[in-house]
Amino acid sequence: MGGWHDAEVRRELESSLRLVEPSILKARLMATLQVDVREEFQRITVPVLYLRASRDRLLQSGVEKDFAMPGVWRIDIEAPHFVFQAVASRAAEAIRNFLRDRDI
Repeated sequence: MGGWHDAEVRRELESSLRLVEPSILKARLMATLQVDVREEFQRITVPVLYLRASRDRLLQSGVEKDFAMPGVWRIDIEAPHFVFQAVASRAAEAIRNFLRDRDI
């Protein structure tokens, strides 16, 4: 997570990853790379919040275009791919504001 973590978060992440066999991690990664739900996403009828990690090095640039549609609100957060692990309080604040602004 680069400079976006503290030592405790890094230890917890490493500890969690050690519990999963490398072959399982690889299979999960390969499975996610094969998923394409853009067509199904178009049918969502409730408000959607997209928290975009502005320093994401895992997702290719331009992927946010897949989320550019009515009913989707994008909030850019200065963080790496693991937004919730790196800047949990900022992510939580964005979610609270999104829900509050929509009376949800």
